Amino acid sequence: MPFRKYIFVFSGLVGGGLLLLAGFNFVVDPYDAMGWRIAGITPQKPAMEDRTKFAKPFIVLRMRPAAVVLGTSRPAHALRMDHPCWGPSDRPGYNFAVEGTTFYETLRMLEHAAAAGRLRLAVVELDPNSFFSGRKFRDDFDEAILVGRGHSRFAAYLAYAKALISLQMTRASVFTLLNQTAVELVDAAGRRVDQSFDRMVSKAGGQRSLFLKVETVGYIRPLLIENSVAQWRPGNNDALAPYNYLREMIAFARANNIDLRFYISPVHARQLEIYRVLGLSESFDAWKRAIVEILDEDANSNPGRMPFALWDFSGYNVITEESLPAVGDSHARMHSYWEATHYTSSVGDLILSRLLGCSSSTRQEVGDFGAQLTARNIDAHLRESRVAGEQYRQSHPEDVAEIDAAVAVVRRELADRADY
Repeated sequence: MPFRKYIFVFSGLVGGGLLLLAGFNFVVDPYDAMGWRIAGITPQKPAMEDRTKFAKPFIVLRMRPAAVVLGTSRPAHALRMDHPCWGPSDRPGYNFAVEGTTFYETLRMLEHAAAAGRLRLAVVELDPNSFFSGRKFRDDFDEAILVGRGHSRFAAYLAYAKALISLQMTRASVFTLLNQTAVELVDAAGRRVDQSFDRMVSKAGGQRSLFLKVETVGYIRPLLIENSVAQWRPGNNDALAPYNYLREMIAFARANNIDLRFYISPVHARQLEIYRVLGLSESFDAWKRAIVEILDEDANSNPGRMPFALWDFSGYNVITEESLPAVGDSHARMHSYWEATHYTSSVGDLILSRLLGCSSSTRQEVGDFGAQLTARNIDAHLRESRVAGEQYRQSHPEDVAEIDAAVAVVRRELADRADY
Protein backbone atom coordinates (compact mmCIF):
# COMPACT_ATOMS: atom_id res chain seq x y z
CA MET A 1 0.00 0.00 0.00
CA PRO A 2 1.48 3.40 -0.96
CA PHE A 3 2.50 5.49 2.01
CA ARG A 4 0.08 8.30 1.09
CA LYS A 5 -2.82 5.88 0.89
CA TYR A 6 -1.79 4.35 4.19
CA ILE A 7 -1.85 7.76 5.85
CA PHE A 8 -5.26 8.46 4.31
CA VAL A 9 -6.72 5.15 5.58
CA PHE A 10 -5.15 5.58 8.99
CA SER A 11 -6.49 9.13 9.31
CA GLY A 12 -9.92 7.95 8.27
CA LEU A 13 -9.93 5.21 10.87
CA VAL A 14 -8.77 7.58 13.61
CA GLY A 15 -11.25 10.25 12.57
CA GLY A 16 -14.08 7.74 12.37
CA GLY A 17 -13.17 6.36 15.78
CA LEU A 18 -13.20 9.82 17.31
CA LEU A 19 -16.59 10.55 15.73
CA LEU A 20 -17.99 7.32 17.15
CA LEU A 21 -16.54 8.16 20.56
CA ALA A 22 -18.01 11.68 20.43
CA GLY A 23 -21.38 10.26 19.36
CA PHE A 24 -21.34 7.76 22.21
CA ASN A 25 -20.61 10.44 24.81
CA PHE A 26 -23.10 12.84 23.23
CA VAL A 27 -25.95 10.32 23.46
CA VAL A 28 -25.09 9.04 26.95
CA ASP A 29 -24.68 12.69 28.04
CA PRO A 30 -23.14 11.81 31.44
CA TYR A 31 -23.23 15.40 32.72
CA ASP A 32 -26.80 16.13 31.58
CA ALA A 33 -25.54 18.99 29.41
CA MET A 34 -27.90 18.18 26.55
CA GLY A 35 -30.73 16.87 28.70
CA TRP A 36 -30.73 13.40 27.18
CA ARG A 37 -32.39 11.17 29.79
CA ILE A 38 -33.33 8.04 27.89
CA ALA A 39 -35.93 5.92 29.68
CA GLY A 40 -34.54 2.53 30.62
CA ILE A 41 -30.99 3.49 29.59
CA THR A 42 -29.79 6.79 31.10
CA PRO A 43 -32.55 8.29 33.29
CA GLN A 44 -29.96 8.86 36.06
CA LYS A 45 -26.81 10.98 35.79
CA PRO A 46 -24.61 9.79 38.70
CA ALA A 47 -21.40 11.13 37.10
CA MET A 48 -22.61 14.69 37.70
CA GLU A 49 -21.45 14.49 41.31
CA ASP A 50 -17.77 15.07 40.49
CA ARG A 51 -18.12 17.50 37.55
CA THR A 52 -20.67 20.13 38.54
CA LYS A 53 -18.36 23.06 37.74
CA PHE A 54 -18.02 21.77 34.18
CA ALA A 55 -21.58 20.51 33.68
CA LYS A 56 -23.72 23.26 35.17
CA PRO A 57 -22.79 26.03 32.68
CA PHE A 58 -24.03 23.89 29.78
CA ILE A 59 -27.23 23.01 31.63
CA VAL A 60 -27.82 26.73 32.23
CA LEU A 61 -27.46 27.49 28.51
CA ARG A 62 -29.96 24.74 27.76
CA MET A 63 -32.49 25.64 30.48
CA ARG A 64 -32.29 29.44 30.19
CA PRO A 65 -33.37 29.89 33.84
CA ALA A 66 -35.32 32.90 35.09
CA ALA A 67 -33.86 32.48 38.59
CA VAL A 68 -30.60 31.01 39.85
CA VAL A 69 -28.84 30.30 43.12
CA LEU A 70 -25.16 31.23 43.18
CA GLY A 71 -22.42 30.59 45.71
CA THR A 72 -20.47 27.75 47.29
CA SER A 73 -21.28 24.18 48.28
CA ARG A 74 -23.53 25.42 51.11
CA PRO A 75 -26.36 26.72 48.91
CA ALA A 76 -25.55 23.96 46.41
CA HIS A 77 -26.71 21.50 49.09
CA ALA A 78 -29.37 23.44 50.95
CA LEU A 79 -31.42 25.67 48.61
CA ARG A 80 -34.25 23.89 46.83
CA MET A 81 -35.56 25.14 43.51
CA ASP A 82 -38.95 23.54 44.29
CA HIS A 83 -39.38 25.70 47.40
CA PRO A 84 -42.94 27.12 47.31
CA CYS A 85 -41.73 30.73 47.67
CA TRP A 86 -40.27 30.74 44.17
CA GLY A 87 -42.94 32.45 42.08
CA PRO A 88 -44.21 31.67 38.56
CA SER A 89 -41.91 34.32 37.09
CA ASP A 90 -38.92 32.59 38.73
CA ARG A 91 -39.38 29.42 36.72
CA PRO A 92 -37.52 27.61 35.42
CA GLY A 93 -35.03 27.99 38.23
CA TYR A 94 -31.62 26.37 38.60
CA ASN A 95 -29.20 25.89 41.48
CA PHE A 96 -26.01 27.19 39.84
CA ALA A 97 -23.97 27.11 43.06
CA VAL A 98 -20.86 24.95 42.91
CA GLU A 99 -18.27 23.69 45.34
CA GLY A 100 -15.11 25.66 45.99
CA THR A 101 -15.82 28.92 44.16
CA THR A 102 -14.01 32.23 44.36
CA PHE A 103 -16.08 35.38 44.07
CA TYR A 104 -14.75 36.05 40.57
CA GLU A 105 -16.11 32.66 39.54
CA THR A 106 -19.49 33.56 41.07
CA LEU A 107 -19.51 36.84 39.12
CA ARG A 108 -18.77 35.01 35.87
CA MET A 109 -21.52 32.50 36.56
CA LEU A 110 -24.03 35.34 36.97
CA GLU A 111 -22.91 36.85 33.67
CA HIS A 112 -23.18 33.44 32.01
CA ALA A 113 -26.69 32.83 33.37
CA ALA A 114 -27.75 36.25 32.11
CA ALA A 115 -26.34 35.45 28.67
CA ALA A 116 -28.62 32.40 28.53
CA GLY A 117 -31.44 34.83 27.90
CA ARG A 118 -34.06 35.40 30.57
CA LEU A 119 -32.49 35.76 34.02
CA ARG A 120 -34.41 38.08 36.37
CA LEU A 121 -33.48 36.95 39.89
CA ALA A 122 -30.31 35.63 41.54
CA VAL A 123 -29.96 34.50 45.15
CA VAL A 124 -26.26 34.98 45.93
CA GLU A 125 -24.50 33.49 48.94
CA LEU A 126 -21.59 35.56 50.24
CA ASP A 127 -18.81 33.49 51.79
CA PRO A 128 -15.72 35.17 53.28
CA ASN A 129 -13.49 32.37 52.04
CA SER A 130 -14.48 33.13 48.44
CA PHE A 131 -13.15 36.67 49.07
CA PHE A 132 -9.65 35.33 49.70
CA SER A 133 -7.56 37.55 47.42
CA GLY A 134 -4.81 34.98 46.95
CA ARG A 135 -6.57 33.42 43.97
CA LYS A 136 -8.82 34.80 41.26
CA PHE A 137 -10.09 31.34 40.38
CA ARG A 138 -9.29 27.75 41.22
CA ASP A 139 -7.55 25.12 39.13
CA ASP A 140 -10.82 23.39 38.21
CA PHE A 141 -12.34 26.60 36.77
CA ASP A 142 -12.55 26.81 32.95
CA GLU A 143 -13.61 30.30 31.91
CA ALA A 144 -13.84 29.24 28.26
CA ILE A 145 -17.16 27.48 28.96
CA LEU A 146 -18.73 30.64 30.40
CA VAL A 147 -20.26 33.16 28.00
CA GLY A 148 -19.22 36.81 28.39
CA ARG A 149 -15.98 38.82 28.68
CA GLY A 150 -14.93 37.87 25.18
CA HIS A 151 -16.16 34.28 25.39
CA SER A 152 -19.00 33.37 23.04
CA ARG A 153 -21.48 30.54 22.98
CA PHE A 154 -19.45 29.10 20.12
CA ALA A 155 -16.36 28.96 22.35
CA ALA A 156 -18.36 27.20 25.07
CA TYR A 157 -19.77 24.61 22.67
CA LEU A 158 -16.33 24.12 21.12
CA ALA A 159 -14.97 23.32 24.59
CA TYR A 160 -17.79 20.81 25.04
CA ALA A 161 -17.04 19.25 21.63
CA LYS A 162 -13.43 18.75 22.68
CA ALA A 163 -14.60 17.15 25.92
CA LEU A 164 -16.73 14.68 23.94
CA ILE A 165 -13.58 12.91 22.71
CA SER A 166 -11.82 12.97 26.08
CA LEU A 167 -10.98 9.94 28.17
CA GLN A 168 -12.53 11.63 31.20
CA MET A 169 -15.97 11.98 29.61
CA THR A 170 -15.76 8.47 28.16
CA ARG A 171 -15.14 7.07 31.63
CA ALA A 172 -18.07 9.15 32.89
CA SER A 173 -20.31 7.71 30.16
CA VAL A 174 -19.36 4.14 31.02
CA PHE A 175 -19.86 4.90 34.72
CA THR A 176 -23.31 6.33 33.90
CA LEU A 177 -24.37 3.21 32.00
CA LEU A 178 -23.13 0.86 34.72
CA ASN A 179 -24.59 2.76 37.68
CA GLN A 180 -28.22 3.47 36.78
CA THR A 181 -29.35 1.97 40.07
CA ALA A 182 -27.16 4.41 42.06
CA VAL A 183 -28.68 7.40 43.84
CA GLU A 184 -28.42 10.55 41.73
CA LEU A 185 -26.59 12.90 44.09
CA VAL A 186 -27.23 16.06 42.02
CA ASP A 187 -30.86 16.50 41.00
CA ALA A 188 -32.12 17.87 37.68
CA ALA A 189 -32.46 21.36 39.20
CA GLY A 190 -28.81 21.42 40.28
CA ARG A 191 -29.10 20.75 44.03
CA ARG A 192 -26.79 18.23 45.65
CA VAL A 193 -29.17 15.97 47.56
CA ASP A 194 -29.01 14.94 51.22
CA GLN A 195 -27.73 11.42 50.60
CA SER A 196 -24.30 12.77 49.68
CA PHE A 197 -23.78 14.22 53.16
CA ASP A 198 -25.51 11.35 54.93
CA ARG A 199 -22.95 9.08 53.31
CA MET A 200 -20.13 11.29 54.62
CA VAL A 201 -21.56 11.21 58.15
CA SER A 202 -21.74 7.41 58.09
CA LYS A 203 -18.20 7.12 56.75
CA ALA A 204 -16.87 9.44 59.48
CA GLY A 205 -18.56 7.43 62.23
CA GLY A 206 -21.13 10.05 63.22
CA GLN A 207 -21.77 13.76 63.06
CA ARG A 208 -19.51 14.82 65.92
CA SER A 209 -16.63 13.00 64.25
CA LEU A 210 -17.43 14.67 60.93
CA PHE A 211 -17.61 18.07 62.63
CA LEU A 212 -14.15 17.60 64.13
CA LYS A 213 -12.67 16.34 60.87
CA VAL A 214 -14.00 19.24 58.80
CA GLU A 215 -13.11 21.81 61.45
CA THR A 216 -9.53 20.56 61.69
CA VAL A 217 -8.72 19.66 58.10
CA GLY A 218 -10.90 22.20 56.32
CA TYR A 219 -10.47 25.27 58.51
CA ILE A 220 -8.14 25.21 61.52
CA ARG A 221 -5.09 23.83 59.71
CA PRO A 222 -5.45 25.91 56.49
CA LEU A 223 -6.18 29.10 58.42
CA LEU A 224 -3.15 28.64 60.64
CA ILE A 225 -0.92 27.88 57.66
CA GLU A 226 -2.18 30.55 55.26
CA ASN A 227 -3.62 33.13 57.64
CA SER A 228 -5.98 33.66 54.70
CA VAL A 229 -8.89 35.09 56.65
CA ALA A 230 -6.82 38.17 57.47
CA GLN A 231 -7.18 38.97 53.79
CA TRP A 232 -10.94 39.29 54.17
CA ARG A 233 -10.17 42.78 55.40
CA PRO A 234 -10.44 45.38 52.60
CA GLY A 235 -7.60 47.37 54.11
CA ASN A 236 -4.87 46.87 51.51
CA ASN A 237 -4.69 46.90 47.74
CA ASP A 238 -4.12 43.14 47.44
CA ALA A 239 -7.42 42.47 49.20
CA LEU A 240 -9.50 44.85 47.10
CA ALA A 241 -10.03 42.64 44.05
CA PRO A 242 -12.89 40.46 45.42
CA TYR A 243 -14.74 43.56 46.64
CA ASN A 244 -14.37 45.11 43.20
CA TYR A 245 -15.84 41.93 41.70
CA LEU A 246 -18.82 42.46 43.99
CA ARG A 247 -19.15 46.02 42.67
CA GLU A 248 -18.97 44.64 39.13
CA MET A 249 -21.70 42.14 39.94
CA ILE A 250 -23.97 44.87 41.30
CA ALA A 251 -23.35 47.14 38.30
CA PHE A 252 -23.99 44.26 35.90
CA ALA A 253 -27.25 43.39 37.64
CA ARG A 254 -28.41 47.02 37.53
CA ALA A 255 -27.62 47.27 33.81
CA ASN A 256 -29.47 44.03 33.04
CA ASN A 257 -32.46 44.46 35.40
CA ILE A 258 -31.53 41.46 37.52
CA ASP A 259 -32.72 41.38 41.13
CA LEU A 260 -29.98 40.27 43.53
CA ARG A 261 -30.74 38.82 46.99
CA PHE A 262 -27.54 38.45 49.02
CA TYR A 263 -27.11 36.38 52.15
CA ILE A 264 -24.40 35.21 54.54
CA SER A 265 -24.60 31.52 55.41
CA PRO A 266 -25.44 30.31 58.94
CA VAL A 267 -22.26 28.44 59.84
CA HIS A 268 -22.54 26.58 63.13
CA ALA A 269 -21.51 28.52 66.25
CA ARG A 270 -18.48 26.23 66.60
CA GLN A 271 -17.13 27.70 63.35
CA LEU A 272 -17.39 31.18 64.84
CA GLU A 273 -15.47 29.90 67.84
CA ILE A 274 -12.68 28.82 65.50
CA TYR A 275 -12.48 32.38 64.19
CA ARG A 276 -12.39 33.70 67.76
CA VAL A 277 -9.65 31.33 68.95
CA LEU A 278 -7.54 32.13 65.89
CA GLY A 279 -8.00 35.87 66.45
CA LEU A 280 -10.00 36.36 63.26
CA SER A 281 -13.37 37.54 64.54
CA GLU A 282 -12.55 41.18 63.82
CA SER A 283 -11.66 40.30 60.23
CA PHE A 284 -15.00 38.56 59.85
CA ASP A 285 -16.79 41.65 61.18
CA ALA A 286 -14.75 43.93 58.90
CA TRP A 287 -15.73 41.79 55.93
CA LYS A 288 -19.41 42.21 56.78
CA ARG A 289 -19.01 45.97 57.16
CA ALA A 290 -17.31 46.19 53.76
CA ILE A 291 -20.19 44.33 52.09
CA VAL A 292 -22.73 46.64 53.73
CA GLU A 293 -20.78 49.72 52.62
CA ILE A 294 -20.70 48.54 49.00
CA LEU A 295 -24.45 47.87 48.99
CA ASP A 296 -25.08 51.24 50.63
CA GLU A 297 -23.01 52.96 47.93
CA ASP A 298 -25.14 51.30 45.28
CA ALA A 299 -28.40 52.25 47.01
CA ASN A 300 -27.32 55.88 47.25
CA SER A 301 -26.33 55.88 43.58
CA ASN A 302 -29.68 54.49 42.49
CA PRO A 303 -32.40 56.55 44.18
CA GLY A 304 -35.86 55.35 43.37
CA ARG A 305 -34.69 51.80 42.65
CA MET A 306 -35.07 48.91 45.07
CA PRO A 307 -31.87 48.42 47.11
CA PHE A 308 -30.26 45.01 46.95
CA ALA A 309 -30.87 43.33 50.31
CA LEU A 310 -28.26 41.56 52.45
CA TRP A 311 -29.42 39.03 55.04
CA ASP A 312 -27.05 37.74 57.68
CA PHE A 313 -27.90 34.27 59.00
CA SER A 314 -24.55 33.77 60.71
CA GLY A 315 -23.91 34.55 64.34
CA TYR A 316 -25.21 32.90 67.48
CA ASN A 317 -28.89 32.02 67.30
CA VAL A 318 -31.44 29.27 67.79
CA ILE A 319 -30.34 27.52 64.58
CA THR A 320 -26.56 27.87 64.78
CA GLU A 321 -26.33 26.76 68.40
CA GLU A 322 -27.87 23.32 67.83
CA SER A 323 -26.26 20.67 70.04
CA LEU A 324 -24.14 17.94 68.52
CA PRO A 325 -24.75 14.20 69.04
CA ALA A 326 -22.70 12.52 71.75
CA VAL A 327 -19.22 11.20 71.08
CA GLY A 328 -19.46 7.76 69.46
CA ASP A 329 -23.09 8.14 68.39
CA SER A 330 -23.00 7.15 64.71
CA HIS A 331 -26.77 7.03 64.19
CA ALA A 332 -28.15 10.37 65.45
CA ARG A 333 -28.65 13.14 62.91
CA MET A 334 -28.92 16.84 63.65
CA HIS A 335 -31.91 18.76 62.34
CA SER A 336 -30.06 21.78 60.99
CA TYR A 337 -26.47 20.72 60.19
CA TRP A 338 -24.38 18.07 58.51
CA GLU A 339 -21.13 19.56 59.82
CA ALA A 340 -19.90 22.96 60.98
CA THR A 341 -20.46 24.90 57.75
CA HIS A 342 -23.01 22.87 55.79
CA TYR A 343 -26.62 23.23 56.85
CA THR A 344 -29.60 21.10 55.85
CA SER A 345 -32.33 21.88 53.33
CA SER A 346 -34.72 22.59 56.21
CA VAL A 347 -32.50 25.55 57.13
CA GLY A 348 -32.26 26.40 53.44
CA ASP A 349 -36.06 26.59 53.36
CA LEU A 350 -36.00 29.17 56.16
CA ILE A 351 -33.39 31.19 54.30
CA LEU A 352 -35.41 31.19 51.08
CA SER A 353 -38.56 32.20 52.93
CA ARG A 354 -36.72 35.23 54.29
CA LEU A 355 -34.98 36.16 51.06
CA LEU A 356 -38.02 35.72 48.84
CA GLY A 357 -40.28 37.48 51.33
CA CYS A 358 -43.10 35.00 51.62
CA SER A 359 -44.83 32.80 54.17
CA SER A 360 -45.00 29.14 53.33
CA SER A 361 -45.87 25.85 54.91
CA THR A 362 -42.14 25.07 55.09
CA ARG A 363 -41.29 28.07 57.24
CA GLN A 364 -40.95 27.72 60.98
CA GLU A 365 -41.15 30.79 63.15
CA VAL A 366 -37.64 31.38 64.47
CA GLY A 367 -37.56 34.99 65.52
CA ASP A 368 -33.81 35.56 65.86
CA PHE A 369 -32.74 33.69 62.74
CA GLY A 370 -31.64 36.13 60.08
CA ALA A 371 -31.23 39.89 60.14
CA GLN A 372 -31.28 42.24 57.20
CA LEU A 373 -28.11 44.34 57.41
CA THR A 374 -27.94 48.02 56.53
CA ALA A 375 -25.51 50.86 57.15
CA ARG A 376 -27.79 51.96 59.99
CA ASN A 377 -27.86 48.71 61.96
CA ILE A 378 -24.56 46.95 61.19
CA ASP A 379 -22.71 48.18 64.28
CA ALA A 380 -25.56 47.29 66.64
CA HIS A 381 -25.91 43.91 64.92
CA LEU A 382 -22.23 43.09 65.46
CA ARG A 383 -22.39 44.19 69.12
CA GLU A 384 -25.38 41.95 69.70
CA SER A 385 -23.54 39.05 68.05
CA ARG A 386 -20.57 39.50 70.40
CA VAL A 387 -22.88 39.44 73.43
CA ALA A 388 -24.60 36.33 72.09
CA GLY A 389 -21.16 34.75 71.65
CA GLU A 390 -20.34 35.28 75.31
CA GLN A 391 -23.64 33.64 76.28
CA TYR A 392 -22.92 30.70 73.96
CA ARG A 393 -19.52 30.10 75.53
CA GLN A 394 -21.08 30.05 78.99
CA SER A 395 -23.82 27.61 77.98
CA HIS A 396 -21.67 25.34 75.77
CA PRO A 397 -18.36 24.88 77.63
CA GLU A 398 -17.77 21.39 76.17
CA ASP A 399 -17.95 22.63 72.58
CA VAL A 400 -15.65 25.56 73.36
CA ALA A 401 -13.16 23.23 75.06
CA GLU A 402 -13.25 20.86 72.08
CA ILE A 403 -12.45 23.70 69.66
CA ASP A 404 -9.66 25.00 71.93
CA ALA A 405 -8.15 21.51 72.07
CA ALA A 406 -8.36 21.01 68.28
CA VAL A 407 -6.59 24.32 67.65
CA ALA A 408 -3.91 23.48 70.21
CA VAL A 409 -3.23 20.11 68.55
CA VAL A 410 -2.78 21.67 65.11
CA ARG A 411 -0.55 24.40 66.50
CA ARG A 412 1.70 21.78 68.10
CA GLU A 413 1.83 19.80 64.85
CA LEU A 414 2.86 22.87 62.87
CA ALA A 415 5.42 23.88 65.50
CA ASP A 416 6.96 20.37 65.46
CA ARG A 417 7.08 20.43 61.66
CA ALA A 418 8.82 23.82 61.69
CA ASP A 419 11.38 22.58 64.20
CA TYR A 420 12.06 19.51 62.11
